[in-house]
Amino acid sequence: FLIFGLVFSSVLITAIKEDFTNIFRLLFRPWSYLFMSLGGGILHYALILLLVVFAGWGLKGYYLSGTISGVVCVAGGAMILWKWLTGKPSSGLMKKMLLFGVPLFPTDLALWFMRVADRFFIKHYISLDAVGIYAVGAKVASVITLITVGFRLAWPPLSLSIKKRPDAVSF
Repeated sequence: FLIFGLVFSSVLITAIKEDFTNIFRLLFRPWSYLFMSLGGGILHYALILLLVVFAGWGLKGYYLSGTISGVVCVAGGAMILWKWLTGKPSSGLMKKMLLFGVPLFPTDLALWFMRVADRFFIKHYISLDAVGIYAVGAKVASVITLITVGFRLAWPPLSLSIKKRPDAVSF
């Protein structure tokens, strides 16, 4: 039960952290974005080393490190975005958001499964050691995404920021 609680809290806080990171990106706040993404990553990996490697807590330490680093990032992000976070919740807006977002949930779940399904097959047909080798190879190969990720992250807020320009129709 403890592992389930740690997994749930880690996933929840990581989702909130990712939302804050996206808000910083959309607001053109590069230093805040850097704090959330790079600072949070460094803290997370440092805590993994501390709790998993040195303290020997295993899986509990891994998920606890995600929860702790996420809480630190979310607290820092909330302080930076405080003026954006104050206000009354709107039930009408919440209903519109749910009507838009709920149908996307099965798609997100399917995309997640497609990203990890290969590992289940490798484990079933070969071995767990092969999964580890495959995961390392996949990480090395993912370096190629660094070429496109800058554009993919920068384009949406830039395109939204130019919508009111007189020549925006030509974009």
